[in-house]
Amino acid sequence: GVEKDRIRVVPYGIDIGELPPIVEVPDRFDCRSPLRIGFIGKLEAPKGPHVVLGALDHLGARAADVRLDIYAAINREDDYCDSLMTSAQKYGDSVRFAGTFPPEKIGAILRDMHVLVVPSIWYESIPLVLRSSLNAGVPVIVSEMGGLTEPLSGEMRKMSSTAGLSRELGALIQSLLDEPARLSPLRQELAGQARSLGDYVNDVEVEYGPRN
Repeated sequence: GVEKDRIRVVPYGIDIGELPPIVEVPDRFDCRSPLRIGFIGKLEAPKGPHVVLGALDHLGARAADVRLDIYAAINREDDYCDSLMTSAQKYGDSVRFAGTFPPEKIGAILRDMHVLVVPSIWYESIPLVLRSSLNAGVPVIVSEMGGLTEPLSGEMRKMSSTAGLSRELGALIQSLLDEPARLSPLRQELAGQARSLGDYVNDVEVEYGPRN
């Protein structure tokens, strides 16, 4: 019942450290120049890392042309984590469990990816890792739900799949394998969209500061 013109969304900002040059996009993805996909988050079912692994199954032989780096704390005593790592063994060098990293390194980690995947199967607000990727100018593939698609627009908005459906996620990954040139306009679309913590604070102060 609140009038829409009385509501303003102020997107939050985040600082992601120094940004090295972004990884180059080859003319063709293959096992020597793979499509570099990243996952950053907890190894738990709601975050959907198993959905990404399942997507590789739908790539057939082209799974060898992908490099999936999973950045997360490893605990082999956890059943889900152990099952995930066991399932990944069949992909050989295409999947790497890279552990964790200092928060200030996230910008550098992201810039070494062609695309970040956020495959959550539960509703989230805009995750920090998603905002970080947008700040770094790195395209994302997200689940089609809630705050995961809210900050996306244009062609980037199309880079989403039904939550939990590995086949749909695999199709999006396949489209990048088939047409690497798609990544360049997606990167250009993200140019100028970075929001720092300072940007967020300034906007909040404008909204709640004294009015003239």
